[in-house]
Amino acid sequence: MFKGRYWGGSEQLPYYELTKELNCVIFKSTFLCDVSEFLKKKEEDAMCQDQLLKMITNGEEIAINGTDGTEGLAESTMFYIVDPDVVKWGLAVPAKLTKPTHVSVYELVLDASLKEIFDSFSPKKLSDLCLTQAQIVEFVRKHGSWLRGEEKATFFLTESEGKFYAIHMLAYFPGDRIRVRVYSIYKPKGKWYAENFHRVVVPI
Repeated sequence: MFKGRYWGGSEQLPYYELTKELNCVIFKSTFLCDVSEFLKKKEEDAMCQDQLLKMITNGEEIAINGTDGTEGLAESTMFYIVDPDVVKWGLAVPAKLTKPTHVSVYELVLDASLKEIFDSFSPKKLSDLCLTQAQIVEFVRKHGSWLRGEEKATFFLTESEGKFYAIHMLAYFPGDRIRVRVYSIYKPKGKWYAENFHRVVVPI
């Protein structure tokens, strides 16, 4: 039998047993710290996903008048340049009649693709996030000051024949000299940088 010396008195553990106990405690502590850091990282990742966008219209009602669907992006005279893909992709068609609609404006706080941006509104369906072209035109006419400005993007989602497109408004100044582009949200276009504070407009 090993007769190790005692640590601090006869009633305490032998030195070698105390050392073994301490090593065990240190190992357990390190393991628990690693698990804690892992869980914390997972929680932060989930929070980041939830915080992809930040609402900037808190408490303010932004209403779009009802539309008859006849004034689309290509037909409107409000825009400086309209992407020819609006016509090429078959988006220049009359839309359905719409009732007055309320919308919210969000700002991008994490880099993201267009698909990631609109998927972040889950569990809402993409179709629930869409505005018709006539509604987008009406928003710009009535609430153009909410466009990002400074040649940064404001995005709207629209639908045509079951496909979803991001309408990209680029304004030199809010509501002035607006260029319109259109992107399919299914085709990768890289990330849009949060440092530019791009905006997204969706119905409530």
